[in-house]
Amino acid sequence: MKAYFVDEHMLYKGHYKLNISLEVYDIICAEKPINSSFNILAARLFGLDYPTFLQMIRQEYGAELHGKTGKYISYSFTDKSKANELVKELNKRWNIMYSKRSM
Repeated sequence: MKAYFVDEHMLYKGHYKLNISLEVYDIICAEKPINSSFNILAARLFGLDYPTFLQMIRQEYGAELHGKTGKYISYSFTDKSKANELVKELNKRWNIMYSKRSM
C-alpha cells in the first residue's frame, strides 16, 4: 500500500510536499477523529520525535523547513527525487507497521 505520495506544494512554487493517501487517512480515522498533525505520523514511522525527524530529513533528504513560529513546523523539498526517496522509505515502514497491526 502506498501511504505517502509526492505532490507540488501549493504555497512554495518549485517545491514538493508529502501527502498521505486517502486510503491511509480512512484507516487511521476509522476508529475516532485524530487531533494531531499527520506530519507526526512520518516521524513516528522512523521512531523519532517530530523535531528530530525534521533535523534528519533536512540533513539526509535536503528538506527545507517552514513556519518556525507556528504550531507545527512544516517542510518541503526542491529536489523531487529526494522527496521520492523519503516517500519510498515511509511507505516501506508503513507497510511493515500495518502488516503487524493486522495480525
